[in-house]
Amino acid sequence: MKILPSLCLASVLLSVHFNNGVCAEAPRNVSVVFNGETDVAAPLSIGEWHTITARYRYDGRTHLLTNTYMVLAKGGALQSGLDLGYHVPTNQLNIVKHGFWNEMEAAGTPGEAKVIENDQAWLDCESTTVTVTPDGPMFSPEFMAR
Repeated sequence: MKILPSLCLASVLLSVHFNNGVCAEAPRNVSVVFNGETDVAAPLSIGEWHTITARYRYDGRTHLLTNTYMVLAKGGALQSGLDLGYHVPTNQLNIVKHGFWNEMEAAGTPGEAKVIENDQAWLDCESTTVTVTPDGPMFSPEFMAR
């Protein structure tokens, strides 16, 4: 079994305020849970399913959000990371290839009986949950790294 070197989780929330065309203040990351644990004791294994739950706080402004992304990367090398995303307006999950051009390589809907993939991972749409409230989203993808 291969083990990923220590993973860095960078959660990026992109918000756009359409009324005046400027970017809004980004939501605060409230908590991140790896496979039910708040502290990761060992690197995440390749070839096993993992669930990472990220909860964000954006009091009364969730309607301003467009995308929620989790970037899983070795150390701080975010350019080579795995981007798991959720597009709020269309209720669409996606895997994005990070790099010079950020290209969506696979898409699905939370709860859909479908597994999407790229050369880095699989994302189980049926087991992935997204909860969006007026005070912020919670994104909980179930994935397996390659």
